[in-house]
Amino acid sequence: MSPRFAAFVLLFVAPGVLAGTTICTRNREERRVEVAYAEAGKKLPCSVKYHRGGTVKTLWGATSKEGFCEEKATGFLGRLVESGFHCEDAP
Repeated sequence: MSPRFAAFVLLFVAPGVLAGTTICTRNREERRVEVAYAEAGKKLPCSVKYHRGGTVKTLWGATSKEGFCEEKATGFLGRLVESGFHCEDAP
């Protein structure tokens, strides 16, 4: 990932990750990436869930490394943006 693209992801995509759910659209396609926590106010355990076409997949999870889910979700959102999706925080 180029430094310029990494900066774009941090400025425009990462805030959605911190908020919990990011919605990405391309034409009529919609994807949702969610960082979910087992307990409110605690960063662990966590999981990254991917919503696509009516199905939900857990892509990653962590029980001991704080920040792992946010890092993975940010990278995944970057790949969606690279493939033409526009991503923003869920309302």
